Amino acid sequence: MNRMFVSRVNGVTPMRTICLALTLILLIAGCASQDLSEAAPADGAKIIFSPDAKAAFWTSTSADACTGFQKAGKVKGNRQRARAIQPGVPIHVRGRGKHGLFVTSFVPEKGHSYRVDLSLRGNSSQDVVDITDPAHPVSVGHPDCLQQTRSVHNRRYDTQPEAQEQIRSAYNERYDTQSEAQEEGTSSEIAPEVTVDNAKIVFTSTGDASFWTSTSDRTCTGFRGAGKVNGTKPSRAMTIRPGVPIQVRGRGGSGLFVTSFVPEKGHTYRVDFVYGAGGNSQNVTDITNSAHPVSVGHPDCLQQTKGEYNTQPEAQEETAQAEIVPEVPADNAKIVFTTSGSPAPVTFWTSTSDKECTGFMPVGRVFYSGRGKILPWIASATEAANKAVLRTSASRTVMVQPDVPVQVRGVGSCDNRYETTVVTSSFVPEKGHTYHVNFAYESCSQDVTDITVQYHPVPVGHPLSCQ
Repeated sequence: MNRMFVSRVNGVTPMRTICLALTLILLIAGCASQDLSEAAPADGAKIIFSPDAKAAFWTSTSADACTGFQKAGKVKGNRQRARAIQPGVPIHVRGRGKHGLFVTSFVPEKGHSYRVDLSLRGNSSQDVVDITDPAHPVSVGHPDCLQQTRSVHNRRYDTQPEAQEQIRSAYNERYDTQSEAQEEGTSSEIAPEVTVDNAKIVFTSTGDASFWTSTSDRTCTGFRGAGKVNGTKPSRAMTIRPGVPIQVRGRGGSGLFVTSFVPEKGHTYRVDFVYGAGGNSQNVTDITNSAHPVSVGHPDCLQQTKGEYNTQPEAQEETAQAEIVPEVPADNAKIVFTTSGSPAPVTFWTSTSDKECTGFMPVGRVFYSGRGKILPWIASATEAANKAVLRTSASRTVMVQPDVPVQVRGVGSCDNRYETTVVTSSFVPEKGHTYHVNFAYESCSQDVTDITVQYHPVPVGHPLSCQ
């Protein structure tokens, strides 16, 4: 009892001793558990920091190579520190020691391991080496930002002309502003080096532009930043999954464009954002065979110019077709009903009666949510509220029997909200075809279009004069 009392007086109890011992064991286990082996996870990548003197490291996946750094940790001389990184995403590694500050950029590959060798003795330098095959290490990456060397004596950045010239030369090897060198550098970056199991996309621009990509099932949603392209970063590249439709959004100056295409395995694609006197544009080209480039893809969403969505009928028609995917059973025909130009609802009816203007059965109420002109989330919220409260949908679909004449009727209020406008059309649906019936408030008319071949709509049918 006296011994326990003395222990408490000295501030050390048996319980505190046990806690301290467990904490020490956990710390030792945590340090020992750090994986410094050269093997990387099969679905990831790994980077190992290895300086020859005390140094600190940061990493960044920002579109701008000189910003967005997050601390990776400090490492003592001739020791190592490892961390997992995301494959296929360009990464910038900044290493800093007593005699130098360096930034190196590279794109890690899945299942590969990389070692960052920071030499701070003698001529300071930082190199990134792919050590996936220890017997055949491969130097990767390139210097980014302006390499900064620090004077040992005056503790400030070296201002000697020789050092400045060396820095400038190293920088310009990557981003030469001369037209010939820039063209050569761009060509080398766009070289279609791609593995047989994936595809590659290269972003370029004649001016400043930002790019995003999306593989969402819905057009115009789910975009993630792919990076910026400008005078100092003339191109960017990323690997993409083949066979999966991808949407590419480019924005620069006063233009915003979205292009969709399906990449093929082993192919390389170039996305060009072009500034022109007649307006900006975005083009996607398959450059797998550099001697015979092939234009691919099609515009998606409503092309946006000068900050406003284009309201031209051609752009609206493209959007309607993109949203109404013509999937229909081979033995039937399908009709999709929509409206445009006003959020006022329209009630649609169909009839297969042998007598014109009779035998109509209701399809339902449809309204225009503004999708394509307003933010997608606002359009989605509007559609959900109308469907729940007013039982009105942004579109309705019915299956009809092929080769049987069908009459479609739209009832809305065009000129006067208290007076209804009735428009009736008739056509003969074909087996396996999809038809789009749109009640346009702008012209107070109803259009019937065969959209079986997407992006090549064909007007069908004729109007009926019903009392």
